[in-house]
Amino acid sequence: KKRSTLSLGNMTKEDEVEIKDDDSQDSDDSEVPQSKPSCWDKIPCYNNFQQQTCPYVSPIVTPLPLGIAFFLLGCILLLVGVALLLITFDSHTSKVYRYDNLCSIGSKCTFIFELEEDFEKPVYLYYQLDRFYQNHRRYYQSRSDLQLRSVITNDYDELIVDCFPAASEDDVDDRKKVYLPCGLQSISFFNDTFTLKKLNGKHVDQSSSDIAWPSDAGNVFKDPGASTVGIRVVADYEDPNFIVWMRPAALPRFFKLYAEIDEDLDKGLYKMEIKNFYPVDGFDGQKFFKLATVTGIGGRNILLGGSYLVAGGILIFIGFIFCAKRFFLRRKLGDTSYLNWKPMS
Repeated sequence: KKRSTLSLGNMTKEDEVEIKDDDSQDSDDSEVPQSKPSCWDKIPCYNNFQQQTCPYVSPIVTPLPLGIAFFLLGCILLLVGVALLLITFDSHTSKVYRYDNLCSIGSKCTFIFELEEDFEKPVYLYYQLDRFYQNHRRYYQSRSDLQLRSVITNDYDELIVDCFPAASEDDVDDRKKVYLPCGLQSISFFNDTFTLKKLNGKHVDQSSSDIAWPSDAGNVFKDPGASTVGIRVVADYEDPNFIVWMRPAALPRFFKLYAEIDEDLDKGLYKMEIKNFYPVDGFDGQKFFKLATVTGIGGRNILLGGSYLVAGGILIFIGFIFCAKRFFLRRKLGDTSYLNWKPMS
């Protein structure tokens, strides 16, 4: 290293400044590693993806290929829509019959109704409620999943928060008066019964054992036993009809599955015996029942297939517009006469 002394103006003190010669600089620079930093350094990685230098294609979209693409996509949607409609028309549904206005509360009534077509098994029996808002926030939250799994049985202090305002009778802190199970959902359980018979009085084989979701029946609901102290709202927590009821509906008019009929039903007249226990006058509600079959995409519903048909028709129409523009309103690609060379004022 060399040292040099610099005198500046009237300064009386000499400042020493170290100056490295060229040889020392070259030797120091050679010690700096020339390899690119790895991805673990603070410097960004040197690869094509992160440096946005990957090969790319920039297609020029013209009316003809765009119209063909819309046309093909529309044809595919039309085919899917037709297939969905054909599948959904394989399912059958009866008329929806109202019975609350013909049968008084606490009585047993028999209705004669007609099936207008043959129903192949399995046939499903549904009940419908109108103007019942299971999606209301207070109603939806008023339940105790721990009690339904028998983790908590009748401890009022632990149940009052989840089951409010229906934890016990008269809201009393007493194990003997705790609802089993508690909550608005449980105490409003739909308890009408339906029995389907043929016109000659012979019972039709129906069962409710498999109507609940297996995930609900096996994990969410477990009965604490008949010896548990409290007021029984439901005879058995694992009752499939109760499990179906405890899955709230999204709309105030809803169907819920009641039973599965494991035999074919020929068209004709049938009897439905109903024990009417569930009051609906308090909320101006209505009650109905119906029979239906289902397919792999559910019951009869033309909305899904119709939506595909409408979307496919719109795409085909747009495709024809692009093709018409290509053949009747075409222009030369890259025509400079469309450029405006006038300077902006």
